[in-house]
This record gives sequence, C-alpha cells and structure tokens, in this order.
Amino acid sequence: MFLAIFILNGQNLANQPATGHTQYRWQQAKNNDMKNKTNEQLESNLNLLKGITIALIFVLTLLIVISIYGLIMKENNSTFVASITVAISCSAILPLLLINMNKIKKELNSRK
Repeated sequence: MFLAIFILNGQNLANQPATGHTQYRWQQAKNNDMKNKTNEQLESNLNLLKGITIALIFVLTLLIVISIYGLIMKENNSTFVASITVAISCSAILPLLLINMNKIKKELNSRK
C-alpha cells in the first residue's frame, strides 16, 4: 500500500537508485562491523554462536529421529512428514551460523 501511494503520486521508489551517500554508509557499516568490536565482544559473540549452533543441531537431530520413528511406527504420517520438512528447512540456518563463526575466527586471528 505504501508503494502504491508513491506510484500514484508519480514517485516510484522501487526503481529509484540508492544515493552515493547511502551506498557508502552501507559499505562502511558492512566492512567495519567486526573491526569496531573489541576482542572480548568478538569472543562472546563466537561463544554465543557456538552455543546456538550446538543447540540447533541437537534439536534438529532429535526432531528428525522422532519423525523417522513416527513414520515407521505410526499409521498417520502427515504430522511426521511435516516435522521432517520443518527440520530440513530450519537446517538452512546452519551454514549461515558457520560462516559467521569463521568470519569472527578470522578477525580474532588477524588481531593476534
């Protein structure tokens, strides 16, 4: 609706290019995100990501095991098929967590 209002006014914001200042600020924030943090902050973020990753792996493994057991032993399979789908779709978060952990490790190693 917000976009429709601007289109009706003759201002199509969806096709407007970002200004140079906005692009610069975005690039600067992206590059300096870890450089502005202290070693203690990076280590705490790394430990937090490790804990989240371990917990997510545990929960997803448990969900898959319970779903497979339900598919084999129960007659009504729809619930267990849905839970396997949820587990597989939630596992897409794991590579993102691992990539962020590697970035933090590289930054910590570059400071030593």
